[in-house]
Amino acid sequence: MLACACLVFTSCGDFMQLLEDMKTEQESNPNEDNENEDGTDDGKEEENNKEDVELTPDSQKTKLESVGMKLMGMYPAEDFAELNELSRFCEDKYLADEYDWDAFFNRYEEIYEVSVKENETPKGWDYEVVLLLSQCTGTFTLGNTTVLYSDTPADKTVFKFKDMNGKDCSATLTQVGKIQKVYLGHFWENNHHYEGYYDDVTGEWVHNEYVETYNYDVTIGVPEQIKVDMIIGSGKYVEMTFDYEFDISSTGADITTDNATATISIKVADTEAVIEKAHFDAATGKMEFSCKLTKGGQHLASISGSANGKFKVVTEEENDATYQWIESESFGSLSFEADVLGEIQVTGVCPDVVLLFDEYHSDSDWEMGVDNSAEWARVVDRMNEGFEFCVYYDKMSTKQATLEFEPETHHEEGEYWSYYWYDVIPVICFNDGSKYSMEDYFTEDAFALLVETAEDFAQAYEDMFERSIEEEN
Repeated sequence: MLACACLVFTSCGDFMQLLEDMKTEQESNPNEDNENEDGTDDGKEEENNKEDVELTPDSQKTKLESVGMKLMGMYPAEDFAELNELSRFCEDKYLADEYDWDAFFNRYEEIYEVSVKENETPKGWDYEVVLLLSQCTGTFTLGNTTVLYSDTPADKTVFKFKDMNGKDCSATLTQVGKIQKVYLGHFWENNHHYEGYYDDVTGEWVHNEYVETYNYDVTIGVPEQIKVDMIIGSGKYVEMTFDYEFDISSTGADITTDNATATISIKVADTEAVIEKAHFDAATGKMEFSCKLTKGGQHLASISGSANGKFKVVTEEENDATYQWIESESFGSLSFEADVLGEIQVTGVCPDVVLLFDEYHSDSDWEMGVDNSAEWARVVDRMNEGFEFCVYYDKMSTKQATLEFEPETHHEEGEYWSYYWYDVIPVICFNDGSKYSMEDYFTEDAFALLVETAEDFAQAYEDMFERSIEEEN
């Protein structure tokens, strides 16, 4: 009931100053995520011709509908017809039951034998695992009926195959830079076994439960960079690059002490998704990310955010088995910004997430048979004071819509009992003073053209898949 909004909400007016500081920081760089590498900004001239005016709720429906239709128009089904045909061909040919993958599985059995040392114990098994990507190299050539393996090249893993037109295709994983061995730590899993038999003497069923524990000490070899390329015919169709930095404790990976930063680029045809920054630092509790999506160099969408939180590892012994899990020790501020086509911008600011949940669950100590609707309304007011979720259009400064909670009270009673419980309803607030629940605003009738376009969009893809199946048969 709170899932759709919990990322951006908090409560308690004591944090209003921090809220204002975070809002000011966001507003100081409103277009930061939409500049090109050369400093230019796509659509800048068009933006300058747009007026910064308040839009009515109905006008905003038109705006949202227009953006949704533009996005769908960028990905017509016919653009993916060849890829769909290739995937069908590969599935039918190379994943057929009779296709011989023995060379592939034999190679990885060899890698397993040198990577894993196992030892049986009275309570289960111990495994020492050393996984190195440098062991997973060579070329797998997919022939007409079987896979052939070659141990060259020594720094890449290559899959070669033919497409439905007989063109050469390949998928290549390349390791770049020095390999660093990293001890991830000790892991385990418990397998519960239940046995039983019928005792003829007592006439009762006797149960026997025991636990087998599998222990893993895991070390991995990590290169400085990993690249994945897929070539279809004469051109690259997929390009992926993974760059990362990390500082992991010598005693193993520990979410309470370690830090890591990653940059990831994934390009499929002319669409590219770039995670420019994904960072976590356990010492400070700082988490950051930013991501952009482009098509043919044109900006489609972007999202960035940050949060602060501390985590702890909880260990518990039960029934001769050890269990371990991660819990949030604290969770502080959280904020994000998102942009779609440069036409819709959404921002969210939350100075303290934990206080929101404290407020939301404040009714847990209330007497269930008493109507506390008035107090619940005051609780919801405090929740609304401490977060801000805003919608803007065309990178303008006018706040077009906001989100807030409204209190909701439920009541049931019987002949001898009465029970109250409380919830919140997210509502969209517009500048003309009107408010709508999500269900009331986003109706099929209100967005009829978008719904119709989406149905046609989905049908086009369904027709494409069905045609390829019929052609196979």
